[in-house]
Amino acid sequence: MAIAAAISMPALALADSGDGKTACNVGEICFARDDATVRYQKHFWYGASHDNYYFWDTVENDPDGSELKNNADQVRNRDRTCDVKVIDDRGLLPDDVQTIPNNGVWTPLKDSVDNENDRHERVC
Repeated sequence: MAIAAAISMPALALADSGDGKTACNVGEICFARDDATVRYQKHFWYGASHDNYYFWDTVENDPDGSELKNNADQVRNRDRTCDVKVIDDRGLLPDDVQTIPNNGVWTPLKDSVDNENDRHERVC
C-alpha cells in the first residue's frame, strides 16, 4: 500500500490548481464553463493540456464533475506577466488559437475556440 501511495504522489504534485482557492486570484489563469456566469471555474499557474482537469463549483465549494477540455466559454488572465494562448488542436490542420491579454478581464472565447479548447500556453 505504501508503494502505491509513493507512486501516485508525483502525479498529484504535478497537477496545476493555481492557489487552490475558489476565487480567481492574481497570478492565475482562470477558465469558466458558462457564458453568463463564472460559478464553475478551473484555475492554473502555468500552461497545460486540458485533459483530466475538471471545473470547480465556486458557490457550493465542490467539484462540479464536468471536464474543462472542450467545455470552457471564457478566460480571465491574471497571470503576473504573460498573455495566454488558448488552443484548439486540429490535428493535421493548423491549430485555432485565441490570445487572451494579461488584463484581468473575463474574456469570452471566440466561436472557433469556444468549447474546442484542448490546452493553453503562457505567451511571454
